[in-house]
Amino acid sequence: LLLSHFDPSIPAPAQPQADCCDNCDWQMNNQQSSSSKCIDVGKEARWLFQAIDDVYRGNSGLAKPVDFVRGSVRDKEKSRVRGSNAKIFGIGKERSDKWWKALGAQLRIHGWLMEVRRGDMAYGACVNLSDKAKKWYMSNVQSLMIEASPLLLAASAAKNKVTVAGGTAPTAVEDESRRRVLGPTRLRKYLPASAYPSLQTQSEDTIPNFPLVEELRRMLDNTRMELAKEYDCGPFQIASNKVLDQLANVRPDSVAALEAISDLPVERRQRFGQRFIDCIKEFVSTHQLDTNVSNSSM
Repeated sequence: LLLSHFDPSIPAPAQPQADCCDNCDWQMNNQQSSSSKCIDVGKEARWLFQAIDDVYRGNSGLAKPVDFVRGSVRDKEKSRVRGSNAKIFGIGKERSDKWWKALGAQLRIHGWLMEVRRGDMAYGACVNLSDKAKKWYMSNVQSLMIEASPLLLAASAAKNKVTVAGGTAPTAVEDESRRRVLGPTRLRKYLPASAYPSLQTQSEDTIPNFPLVEELRRMLDNTRMELAKEYDCGPFQIASNKVLDQLANVRPDSVAALEAISDLPVERRQRFGQRFIDCIKEFVSTHQLDTNVSNSSM
């Protein structure tokens, strides 16, 4: 439910709620849908494109170009800081690591970046510029308007400004953690885990292996991107983030078992289900994970 609130394929609520999330805050303050938020990331995108294409030659994931732009690379990587590339080393340090990775995710979703598996890479992929990104990068165009995620809009510092499409002037984005304060009345009381006997009797085998689940979630996201490219449609037309989260946790082992996944229509199960099942089977066989996990055991 929480992730579906931010899913672009799901209509925004007609009546946004106060102090709910960035989407609702934006609608209440600007009287427009969250799907209409666009920001100009031309400057930052050009820096990131240069790091991907000129510095790493498309032979790395997104993390290394982001670290280069933020100036946080390891000593062995500093040999790349030379020539024209030195100009962008650390140029984006005022933005957080999460912000840059959120920008990379949006650029990938909208077709500016693409992931390519090379050689015998079993997991992960290299990030390359798409044809339209190369064309834009080689041109003199400075602006690149892109639909923004809430993280991109909630910039990490108040001095950062973004230009909203259709606006008359740049809009300063405040840091939410600085602007919001606790109220005078405590709303709820939190207890330590020792206060819950059921938690004390759980064995280690019942505790989910979160790192592996997160890794499987990333592989399922890559599969969704591949399907979106094959069928020339948006990723969320293949499956929503909520569906991918359920697939990673439940890990169905057949198309018939996909009935346990909510919000995945029969047509999509039949059309795309086998690809997701193949991805899950390959992963669980390598890492010895259970399949068809019920909600009660998660």
